[in-house]
Amino acid sequence: MPLDRRNVTIASRVMLPAYALLNGAFAAAFITDPQSRLTLTPSLDIARAFMPLWAWGLVWFTLASFMVMALVVHHRGVFVGVLSANVAVWAIWGVLVEVAVTTQPNVSYLAGVLPWFVAAASFASMLSLLNRER
Repeated sequence: MPLDRRNVTIASRVMLPAYALLNGAFAAAFITDPQSRLTLTPSLDIARAFMPLWAWGLVWFTLASFMVMALVVHHRGVFVGVLSANVAVWAIWGVLVEVAVTTQPNVSYLAGVLPWFVAAASFASMLSLLNRER
């Protein structure tokens, strides 16, 4: 079943492009923002130790690119695959920034909430596409 207006829920019509935009925004920030400025953000210390921040930007750029491609060619299977990767990346990011709460005194306890919400919403969208909801 193609990934088009007739074959997805209204929520998917809103959320699928939103995931691509969110990943693209994070990619742009982590690739183009001066790394010296990003190092001033305490919640990114653990993530930076795990992988350079520009590399995180490339991960989000790759996710956004595949999402846009899947939307353009109306390919449900590709978007399902990218959503599963999106769940993993955002869940890992949530863990990394939440671990920073324990090591950095200036990091909010809410640091992991947005990433985990994106992971949960991506999982729900993935299930919707897998179940061919309309």
